[in-house]
Amino acid sequence: MKKITVLAIMMALAFLLAGCGSQSAPSSSESSEPSPSAASEEAPSASDAAEPSSSAAAPSQSVDAITWNDATTADDAAKGAGFDKFGVMDKVTIDDVDYVNPTFSYAGGVAQAAYEQGAIGLYVRKADGTHDAPLSDRDTTEFAQKWTKSYEGLDVTLYGPAKGAATVLTWSDGTQDFGVTYQGLGGEEVTLDSDDVDAIVKGLKDANAKVQPKQDNQSEQSTQNNNADDDDDDADDDDDSDESSEANMTISEGDAEAAAEDASGGTTVSSYQDYVDGHGWVWVVTTNDSNGNENTYYVDNYGNAYNAEFDSNSSTDLSLSEDDACAIAEDASGGKTTGAYPEQTEEHGLCWHVTTEDDNGNVNEYHVDNDGNAFNIDFE
Repeated sequence: MKKITVLAIMMALAFLLAGCGSQSAPSSSESSEPSPSAASEEAPSASDAAEPSSSAAAPSQSVDAITWNDATTADDAAKGAGFDKFGVMDKVTIDDVDYVNPTFSYAGGVAQAAYEQGAIGLYVRKADGTHDAPLSDRDTTEFAQKWTKSYEGLDVTLYGPAKGAATVLTWSDGTQDFGVTYQGLGGEEVTLDSDDVDAIVKGLKDANAKVQPKQDNQSEQSTQNNNADDDDDDADDDDDSDESSEANMTISEGDAEAAAEDASGGTTVSSYQDYVDGHGWVWVVTTNDSNGNENTYYVDNYGNAYNAEFDSNSSTDLSLSEDDACAIAEDASGGKTTGAYPEQTEEHGLCWHVTTEDDNGNVNEYHVDNDGNAFNIDFE
């Protein structure tokens, strides 16, 4: 009996040991080859590994598509960009620092003059017609403020951290596009105030107006008109100059005379076209009022009439800045400034003459005095 019992126990233990051994020993297929799904999760394919580097290279490729080429002179830069002349300023003064000796380059229909002084750079670009290169390398969407203001009879779009503090300027005179960028070379933000912008726009306007063939013809006409010994050939040249100068003015002679008469209260005695520093091409209109007072006005393409007597130095006598005067007129009218200039008035003395236009197309004109009072000209 004991032998039978011992034999039964030994058989039971053998059965149990055989069962445990089959569970703990893996098959060869399980131990030597992972499943396809497991392999794909653990090791990325060659195409997956290449995709990040390809997408990262795309932005640099678009930037590299525009190659700036060095030029020796401004004229060389203009020719490389596909137009005749690139007028630049010999010196630009900002915050008592003189920016001189620019270097030149061109790319994609744009000519550039780069002024660098210390850790700050001023970059001036000009395009004439269609262009692939930008007027500024800065992304204008990064700036907190964008605004438009009239300088020298041109609507200039400005970008910067705050109104009155501009980093990028862009504008067009109808045929030529301009861009100016003022920035720190180390990434720090520097800005231009309204006086800086006015000086730059005026400088570029004058420099590029002087190199245009039509304007050179007009300058020749002015010299010929002052020479009493002109012969018949000179007179023929005058006629040709008259024809070419008219192409520079979009406002008619009659409208220019009306603007001068409104400003003076007199009637027109004479009018002619001429190029005037600070304004470009204008109608020069002389009026005479009922008291025999004679006044001469420069009337630009926007219909702004500038009294020639006060034009050269009146702005220095105004303690109120142009920006403040424009803001006051805009608050009074609910519109945006389209033009501003100093004007001597009988009622209020020397004022800013500010023209605004609202969203409905209503145009209002104000005299803004040094105390910040805005007088609607229609009701004076």
